[in-house]
Amino acid sequence: MRLTNLFFMMLLMTVFLTSCTITADTDKSTEPVIATDIDANIESSPENSMLEKSASGLSTIKESASKPDHDNAHSFLDDLAVVRIGEYPDVKYGYINTAGELAIPYIYDNAMDFNEGLALVKKDGKYGFINKAGKEVIPLIFDAAEDFFNDLSQVRRDDKWGAIDRTGEIIIPIVYDYVSWFSKDESLAYYRKDNKLGYINKTGTEITLPIYDNSFHQCGSSANESAFSEGMAKVEKNGRYGFINVTGDEVIPLIYDNVFPFREGLAIVNRDNKWGAIDKTGEEVIPVIHNHWNAFEEF
Repeated sequence: MRLTNLFFMMLLMTVFLTSCTITADTDKSTEPVIATDIDANIESSPENSMLEKSASGLSTIKESASKPDHDNAHSFLDDLAVVRIGEYPDVKYGYINTAGELAIPYIYDNAMDFNEGLALVKKDGKYGFINKAGKEVIPLIFDAAEDFFNDLSQVRRDDKWGAIDRTGEIIIPIVYDYVSWFSKDESLAYYRKDNKLGYINKTGTEITLPIYDNSFHQCGSSANESAFSEGMAKVEKNGRYGFINVTGDEVIPLIYDNVFPFREGLAIVNRDNKWGAIDKTGEEVIPVIHNHWNAFEEF
């Protein structure tokens, strides 16, 4: 009965938490980025000045007039709120304080909310970060940037990605085709290089070589979520699936046609159109001989 209940739960969870595939040759626009281009909604819709919510969940827009010359104001974060003036495409951004006074002038082409003392801004086509005094503490030298999460910001320069810390120091060399956010629990990110995927940690060490075709994040995921479930991440190479652990070891060989995330120590797997379940050692706790999910009812 325990396994019956467990697998019904796993079935429901996999329906609602189906993994999103991140392919090695996917165009950058499909990456689950935090704020790669903070002009995204301006370009697509003049009615919206910013992303309604960054993927990190840290920036929420509040479309309201704060003062007659403030066309739109965000919610206050760190006691400052983004405001804009002008009509698209001649829009400029600044910041007001909680008294409604202009604290940082309207000089930016776009701006994000403050996040632990820093805000991502754009001017003359370049991105960087300012502090609450309006000082550009990380120079506006990047072609794209994402808001800080887990103490790092992904940045792009000359069509290559890396990551910087809050002092502007380059922690992840800017040599990759893409670098994702660093997960909160594992502090790992996937990187893309030469049309293959690998994993990297926050010190810049590649824990796997770029040998995989796909990585998997939960659909609708935020930066708080990751490809790892119970310390295991689904990977794919040449159409076969298995799992790596947080140190990059292939602990479950890539021998399956599909696998689902681990739940309570077990993962549902498929091979040759047959279903079963494995534990974290790779042992087939339920033999891969069943024709349908419903076969688990017998357990």
